[in-house]
Amino acid sequence: MTVTREGERLVLGEVVPAEGWTAVEIDRDDDEVEVEFRGDGIELDFEAEIDDGRLEVEVCNDDD
Repeated sequence: MTVTREGERLVLGEVVPAEGWTAVEIDRDDDEVEVEFRGDGIELDFEAEIDDGRLEVEVCNDDD
């Protein structure tokens, strides 16, 4: 997947999960992008957001 920063805005590009994975939920606002991936009984959350002018990215197991 690609996320591009355009000033204070995040733009989600194409989301192409790896083989065996599925992007099941995509949520996007101007300053935040969230994508949930599922595969082989595992759920991973990807979050990117602009906070006080800084880009913050987090990937975590959905159980966290």
